[in-house]
Amino acid sequence: MADIDKLIEELNEEIIINEDVVIPAALSQQYLVVKKQMADKQRQKDALTKQINQKDTEINILMQNLIAIESKAAQMQGKDAAVKSG
Repeated sequence: MADIDKLIEELNEEIIINEDVVIPAALSQQYLVVKKQMADKQRQKDALTKQINQKDTEINILMQNLIAIESKAAQMQGKDAAVKSG
């Protein structure tokens, strides 16, 4: 990232966004700094989203484990009741 920062500092050219918008050389460094900050924040957001999705997956697996345990407990109680009454 230091290379990008260095390139931004050295830049002194206009930036053409589209046919209607041209960033003048005087604002090009500021423009690129903000664009870089946005890209950095998006990368951070993407990483956090990935972590959240991972945690959601882990929670779903744990929930399935709880359901399986509860189901097994219900089956065992049914068997115990049948043995006691029989």
